[in-house]
Amino acid sequence: MVIKIPSYNLTDGENRVLLTFATRFEIPTKKYTDPNAKLKIEYRGKQGEPDADVWAILDPHGNCYNKDEKDWEYEPLPSNRTDEFLKRCRFTLKEALAIVKEIR
Repeated sequence: MVIKIPSYNLTDGENRVLLTFATRFEIPTKKYTDPNAKLKIEYRGKQGEPDADVWAILDPHGNCYNKDEKDWEYEPLPSNRTDEFLKRCRFTLKEALAIVKEIR
């Protein structure tokens, strides 16, 4: 779900509440020839102990960011994702935001 919020006069508290419902963030990037290209941070459910929220970073083509290689990797179908894949291509939201800020 992408939430596009018109410019209402919301308080900081109201903005924070709305952000808790977001499952995808789109961040403009200039690394691609398409001027409308965006990197995406998408919610990918719960993983690990204690069931932490995990997020994926996606390029405009749908490839996942691999934190070990610091490069993009094809994201297999859910039934084909190994534990190793999940370890290198899943992040906390805080980690994902920091990485996107660095690579965009």
